[in-house]
Amino acid sequence: MKPVDGERLIYEQIEGLVDPSANLNLFGHQPTEDELARAYASRRMHHAWLISGMKGIGKATLAYRFATHIFHHSKQGSAPDNMYKPTAKNSDYSQLAAGAHPNLVHLTRPWDSKTKTFKTVLSVEEIRRTRPFFGMTATGGGWRVAIVDPAEDMNASAANALLKILEEPPAKSLLLLICNAPGRLLPTIRSRCREINVRPLESEDMAKALNSLYGENNGFQQEMGTISTLADGSVRKAIQLIEGEGLKNYRGFLSLVTADLQKPVNWPAIHTLADSLSLKSRTHAYLLFVDMTMGFLARRVRAIDEPVFNSNGAADFTKVPLARWADVWEKTAHSARLAETFNLDKKQVVLNIFRDITNAVRQVPGNR
Repeated sequence: MKPVDGERLIYEQIEGLVDPSANLNLFGHQPTEDELARAYASRRMHHAWLISGMKGIGKATLAYRFATHIFHHSKQGSAPDNMYKPTAKNSDYSQLAAGAHPNLVHLTRPWDSKTKTFKTVLSVEEIRRTRPFFGMTATGGGWRVAIVDPAEDMNASAANALLKILEEPPAKSLLLLICNAPGRLLPTIRSRCREINVRPLESEDMAKALNSLYGENNGFQQEMGTISTLADGSVRKAIQLIEGEGLKNYRGFLSLVTADLQKPVNWPAIHTLADSLSLKSRTHAYLLFVDMTMGFLARRVRAIDEPVFNSNGAADFTKVPLARWADVWEKTAHSARLAETFNLDKKQVVLNIFRDITNAVRQVPGNR
C-alpha cells in the first residue's frame, strides 16, 4: 500500500495496481471532465463538489485529475474549458503520485497501527486535519484542495465538522467529496455541494481500461463480455474478478442456485464456500461476492439475462415473481449492511443469501 501524506496508508487500495493519485489513464468520463474544467474557468466555481457514483468507476482518479488541472492552471481566468491531461513529467502529478503535494490533503479511513487494520469510519480527527491545512497559504498563492474519500464513511462527528467547513469555506479552497452512496450523507452536506454524478463505464471504455492495465494480449479476451457484465461498469470490480477468485466463486454460486431442483440443496458445498469467504484474510473476496450477488438480484428484478457458466439451468429464474426477487434484494442488502456496521458473522450473511435465493426459486410451482 502506498503511503499518503508522507506516512499514511491508503484505504481500499488494490495491491499491485496504480493508485488514483498516480493514474494517468481515465476512460469514459470526458463530458464530466470538461464540465469540471468549464466550472473552474468560469471563475464562479462552487467551493464543494460531491462526486457520486458506484465504486470503482474512476471517481477518485477524476478528483485527482481535477486537482492537477487546477494546480497546472493556477491562473483561473486563463484556464481552458477542457481538462488538462498530465504526463509523468508534470511536477504536480509527481508530487500527487508520491502523496506529497503541499496543496492537497486526502482524508480517508485512517490506519490503526495497533490492530493493523483500517478503522471502521472516517473519523472527526481526519476532518480536523483541514484546519491547519486550510489555515496556510497555498504554495504559489493558488488553491488548496481536500479530497474526502469516501464521504459516506464519515461518522456523525466528522460529518458535523465537515459541515462547518462547508458553511464557511476558506478563500481559494476546494473540497471534493467522493461518494459511493450519497443517500448516506447528511442532507445539509449534500445541499451545500454541487453534485456531479459519474456514470459506470460502457463496455467499450471498460475494454480500453483493462487493456491499458493488462495489455491487449491479456488472456481473458474471451471472457471480456462476462467480466464487463458482472463488473457493472466498475473497473475496480473487473480487476477483482480477474485478479482474485471472483469468477470462480460466481460460477460456484450459480451452480448452487440453479442446481437440479429434484435434489436437496447442497448445503455442505454452501457451507464450504461460506467458510472460505468469511476468513478474515479474504475480506475483499467476501465483499466482492456480496456485491456480485446484489448485481445478480438486481438483474433478476429487472428481468435481465444472466451470464450463466456451465449451469444445467434446472431452475427457471423467470418463473419467480419480480416482487419476490425485490424482497430477497432488500433482505440481502440489509443483512450485509448490518454485518458491516456491527462486524457480525460474515458466514451467516452468505448462508442467508443462499437460503433466501433457493427458497425464492424452489417455492415457485413451475420450478419443482
